[in-house]
Amino acid sequence: MFVLLSGLLLKPYAALYATLLHLMLKLIFAGASAVLSPSFGFVLAFIPAAVLLAYLTKRRGDSSLQKMINVAAVSLLTYLIGLPYMALILRYVSGQVMSLQSILFSGMLIFLPGDVLKIVLALTLERRLRPVLSV
Repeated sequence: MFVLLSGLLLKPYAALYATLLHLMLKLIFAGASAVLSPSFGFVLAFIPAAVLLAYLTKRRGDSSLQKMINVAAVSLLTYLIGLPYMALILRYVSGQVMSLQSILFSGMLIFLPGDVLKIVLALTLERRLRPVLSV
């Protein structure tokens, strides 16, 4: 949700700095071992996802439909970066060889309903926060 709201409400550089700060805080509080977590690839993916969403929103994001398409696209980008990282960590760090189906199920499919809910909530919050924040 943080990534979506950063991308929807901030300019690209501000979204970059916000997600870099998020990454640094995660590393500080979770420790360097977080890099070896299968989910860390998704955290890394937040950076380009937020920046891309901020760029797309700034360039062509006034309509609700366009914002929905933009958010869906960056959600896909998160999976495109996070899933291969997850597979590599599971295989080479944890020693678990998983099929593509297992990776897709455990790293994406079970999260899709929640992602759809986050997209709807982020778009609703963005519409209400934008006038208050004057962005």
